[in-house]
Amino acid sequence: MKKATIIFSIFVIQALAVNSMNPVIRELWSQDIGSQVTQINIGQYYILALSDCAYVFNSVLGTTVMEDCNYNSTVTYNYGRFALVAPDGTIEVYDDYLSLLYSFVIPQNFTSSVLILPDDKILACYRGCALFDAYGNVLWENDQLGLVLNRPSFNGELLFVPVNDKQLVEVLTPSGTLLYSISVPEAPWSIDACGRLMAVKGSSTVFLYNVTSSGYELWWTNPSPGPYGDVKFSKDCNYLIAAGSYKLLIYNVNGTKVLEMELPFSISSIDWRDDLLVIGGFDGSIRAYKLDVESLSSMSSAVTADTNQIPSLGLVSLALIKALRRKSKE
Repeated sequence: MKKATIIFSIFVIQALAVNSMNPVIRELWSQDIGSQVTQINIGQYYILALSDCAYVFNSVLGTTVMEDCNYNSTVTYNYGRFALVAPDGTIEVYDDYLSLLYSFVIPQNFTSSVLILPDDKILACYRGCALFDAYGNVLWENDQLGLVLNRPSFNGELLFVPVNDKQLVEVLTPSGTLLYSISVPEAPWSIDACGRLMAVKGSSTVFLYNVTSSGYELWWTNPSPGPYGDVKFSKDCNYLIAAGSYKLLIYNVNGTKVLEMELPFSISSIDWRDDLLVIGGFDGSIRAYKLDVESLSSMSSAVTADTNQIPSLGLVSLALIKALRRKSKE
């Protein structure tokens, strides 16, 4: 058997293992809130979901802790903070224990999506974006960005803002300086940044970029599972989940699909924190899963991210290679 055939066989075996076994993902609990789940946010102890109302669930048991139908514009979680935004622009920020920390009012033209940044700063967007401090003071404002329907992302150094009407992802510094624009062939429905990687989910394609303050490079493209939905990185930046329609796909950062899962409902939103994956549906269902990342890693094509979080090819199983070589000699 030739080397190329051996490598091909390795990928076939791994693909069969992923699709025939599924110990990697296990359902923990489910809820039904009756209408489309537009956003899911996993906190330290609680899960925040948005539909016609904002809901807070116990992340372990799935029990409802809070329901508030006044704050139904957008919600978010980051840096140990939950934020709920009402249609009139009132924003309330809570800590991990659901204690109210502060509240203020933002202009209604920034109530479509919010992102919590370090030092209790809040980026709020809709027709452009503005950055606020914990007292509601405007630190900077840019109303020329375009229509921002979905949540921006932050990798600790750079802000990534999806501009739907221009099919762009704008890259800014936290101080509001526009560094450059990434032109995306499809409207950026969902984005997520992790280290030096930034993923974009369009209606038919998932794009992975390598990004720095000086520029970007398209790393790969892969089929999207369907329109709407979300894209999320794992905590270590080694994997990303793309969800849409009735399907969930997990890719490693080299672009190899390592898991595909069909669901009985159409996916509208997801979030992923450590081994907890929570999926919201257009039918109002919310399902929490335990995702065994170690098993996922063993099923992967042995691709890891280096210390700079730039994709690099790892080593496949030596035992598997030897077994295939023995088989080829028979």
